[in-house]
Amino acid sequence: MGGGSNRGRDRTALDEMVPCRSFERMQAARSAWFGVTGVLVAVTATACGDAAESEVVERVVDTYEVAVRAFVRDDPTPVTAVSSPGGSRPVVYVVGLDGVSIGPRIQADVVRRVVDDIDLRFADDRDEAFDRKGVVHDDGALIELGSIPDDEDRFEVEAVWQRSTDERRELTVRFEADGSDVTVTGTSVFD
Repeated sequence: MGGGSNRGRDRTALDEMVPCRSFERMQAARSAWFGVTGVLVAVTATACGDAAESEVVERVVDTYEVAVRAFVRDDPTPVTAVSSPGGSRPVVYVVGLDGVSIGPRIQADVVRRVVDDIDLRFADDRDEAFDRKGVVHDDGALIELGSIPDDEDRFEVEAVWQRSTDERRELTVRFEADGSDVTVTGTSVFD
């Protein structure tokens, strides 16, 4: 019987073998390869995730832009344009309806798209849009928009349009999306 390292079994030729250095290198190379492959898979998944997220953000930004432009265009009492260093533009506040959060990236992208035509101001709370008399600041309008689905081609968004605390229109806005191209297809007003 063999020594203490074999724990009671007979020593064989396998016990006497010295590990092959090239085999150790192959194992290290294989570990490195799987490590690199894992990193590449993670990076690819992240990149694909980022691309999908970008498409969703783009579609939501398009929806907000189209909604804001449609409200300004179709308002029966046009929003008064306020003179500013950038010219004369109507003031519009946007708030998420019923606690819907509008992320800073989306806010910035929408503002960037309409800055030449509309003085767009996002607010965290609808009360920020009103002065002490209950009128929207700078003779503007307040738009509250509900959740925007990111995976439907035809969808509806609940909305509220206000010029003052006394003047409120509740609506459902219907949209149609073709990729990131979004259009308003109709509205239903609930006064």
